[in-house]
Amino acid sequence: MLGASFLLTADQLAELRGCPDDEAREAWLMALEEAVPDDRWFQFDKAWEPIHLALGDGELVIQDGPPRAHAVFGSEPLMEDEETDTFAGLLPADEVANVVAELEPLDEAWVREHVDDDFDYVWENFDGLRAFLARARDEDAAVVFTVTG
Repeated sequence: MLGASFLLTADQLAELRGCPDDEAREAWLMALEEAVPDDRWFQFDKAWEPIHLALGDGELVIQDGPPRAHAVFGSEPLMEDEETDTFAGLLPADEVANVVAELEPLDEAWVREHVDDDFDYVWENFDGLRAFLARARDEDAAVVFTVTG
């Protein structure tokens, strides 16, 4: 299962929140993925899973905190039915700065200590995620994470 995160403007977030159900949200997210410029999204490939597990409590769910646990999945679920083909989570723009602040001090040694396999692959994606989230902070953008499979 491949994961990706996308920067959302306030207008895009309003459109997404206006979708009436999971099917409409899934279609909106698929259209976003097709239309978004390359510089507005971050492709995790499969590294989203070990990064999320390392930053949170080891569970593949949207977590209550600390803020760093929201770096991948966000803090709000977007799908109501857990059986949909798409998992999507949202990190609102007003929460991004707290996540970035908690990720900034995490270095290679910290990541190595918290990741079991494929360190170089995970580190490259973790470092890319930090830069992507810093951009979201600087642009006051929300972030939506999706994984399909």
